[in-house]
Amino acid sequence: MASSNDRAMKREVKMEFTPMIDVVFLLLIFFMCTLKFKILESKIATFLPTDKGLNKNFEELEPVEKIRIQLSLRGEQCVCRINGQSMGIMPGATQAAYSKIMQLKAASEKSPAEISPDPRVQHKHVIDILDECMRANLTEITFTGALPDLKTKKS
Repeated sequence: MASSNDRAMKREVKMEFTPMIDVVFLLLIFFMCTLKFKILESKIATFLPTDKGLNKNFEELEPVEKIRIQLSLRGEQCVCRINGQSMGIMPGATQAAYSKIMQLKAASEKSPAEISPDPRVQHKHVIDILDECMRANLTEITFTGALPDLKTKKS
């Protein structure tokens, strides 16, 4: 006589796949519905011109001269030059710089300004010139310059 344990062991074990497939599909649908795409942080919004392209009828643009402002050091003093012409020593040259900027802006209304400070010039002089450009209502102001010489002297 076989015991009930032996009968249970001899019985064939069956796996029911239908409920397992149902659960897998439910999980798949859940993850598809909750999926959110990653937004690129480094994405730059650009708007390309739609009215330009391979058009043969285009306008000639007038060349616009930049207002080049250079701030350099002469000893301990900051010297301001606009388009190669010396305006004087900062901070006393701010009014002369404003007058020159206004004169150059009158010649061409859309003149962009380019401020090129020496890396060793104090920031207050750069900001003074930036303030004068803003006071003259210049809309396009850029900064250029070189990195300071980081070489160390060997003794």
